Amino acid sequence: TSPLVTLIALHYYRNNIHSFREFDTFDNHVYEQCDDVKGVKKTYFAFHYEDIPVSYLELDVKNHDLYRACFDHTASTAEPYFTQLNKQSQIDRN
Repeated sequence: TSPLVTLIALHYYRNNIHSFREFDTFDNHVYEQCDDVKGVKKTYFAFHYEDIPVSYLELDVKNHDLYRACFDHTASTAEPYFTQLNKQSQIDRN
């Protein structure tokens, strides 16, 4: 049997920030989170699919720079990580 849900998590580390985004096998952006990995180990952002901003401009102005520092270099799609088999499986389901 196959799993009900498969998620692909793409991580990025820069300075003291760890950010990641999760995608399902249809490349839907389902979750993103950004943490401080040194010092206080604070979570800066954690968004589920319905709350993920399309742009940092949707956030309060005070969060613009931090959001960009967290996610500007984090992958915005998981497409390069799908195999041809995954792609054919998606086609077969539709």
